Amino acid sequence: MFKGFAVTILLLLNMESSFGAGFNSGINAHLSPAMQALVNKNFLLIFEGHQVSTSTNCWNTTIELLRQRAVGDQPNILPYALYQPDQRWADDLLNRNTYSQKIKPWLADKDDVLLIYNKNHQLLHTAILISKDYVFEKVGPTDMDPYLVSPIYEVMEKYKKQTSSTAIFILRRFNQENLPLFKSDSTPTGEYTNYCDYILGLCATSHIRYLNITIDPTTGKGQLQGDNDVLNQFIPINSQKKSAPEEAPISI
Repeated sequence: MFKGFAVTILLLLNMESSFGAGFNSGINAHLSPAMQALVNKNFLLIFEGHQVSTSTNCWNTTIELLRQRAVGDQPNILPYALYQPDQRWADDLLNRNTYSQKIKPWLADKDDVLLIYNKNHQLLHTAILISKDYVFEKVGPTDMDPYLVSPIYEVMEKYKKQTSSTAIFILRRFNQENLPLFKSDSTPTGEYTNYCDYILGLCATSHIRYLNITIDPTTGKGQLQGDNDVLNQFIPINSQKKSAPEEAPISI
């Protein structure tokens, strides 16, 4: 467990030294198909009565991206589940030593997971590193919180400010061969399920809805497929300020 100040300084130093020929590398080269399908989009919330029909947040995003890794090089169509994870379930899953190990900040690398806690050790946010300096994240649970590529030091500074510098930052490394909970022996139907899906090992506080991640044969990039009503909830963000540029400064 480590506090944010030292880590932020370390990462800033790393960024200054590691930018080079890759500074203007295209962002999509560093994103998985699921990330390519989601980046720079918002997910609009739809209400059924007084309840949200389908919701998602940063924990859901991190867990699903890990599950995509667990499937590995299997099919060209990968299920992607949208849901609001139960906090205790998500925290336990992402910290379980069976699946991952805590690493030192100077060892941070692509595919490691950043977990952010408050001083009471309540999970606030998660993101996945796409390089030593950048993370892929869903910024938050609302439909104004997009999927973005963000500098890791900006994410950490944000939560330091929100917690009056008491935020706790943890990095964990997941091994693909140690992710049995994320694997599925069947293809989800795309229909709603109730709050747990025992095939995928999910536990949620909202309904679970399934889409698929496929590869666009024209562009070679990941894309979302499935129920049009759900697909229409994903819209490109309008704010260029928040948008990750097509040629983002990525350093590997």
